[in-house]
Amino acid sequence: MWPDTQLMRRGSFKMNPILLSTSVFIILEGTHHFSPSLAFGIAIGGALTSALLLWLGRSALALDNEEGRRGEG
Repeated sequence: MWPDTQLMRRGSFKMNPILLSTSVFIILEGTHHFSPSLAFGIAIGGALTSALLLWLGRSALALDNEEGRRGEG
């Protein structure tokens, strides 16, 4: 299952993993229902997932561009 490459082309699929992890950590820490270490773990997990999706999206976009160049020649 690949991320939608159309969203990558328009630029609306971009998410900064550092911004994501910081936001999630602040939100979870502010609720006082999570311990700091659990909130940190969830935030890091979200950031790694975001980075992986961005990497997969870029890889899929690169493959689409490569296939387009092959079709032109």
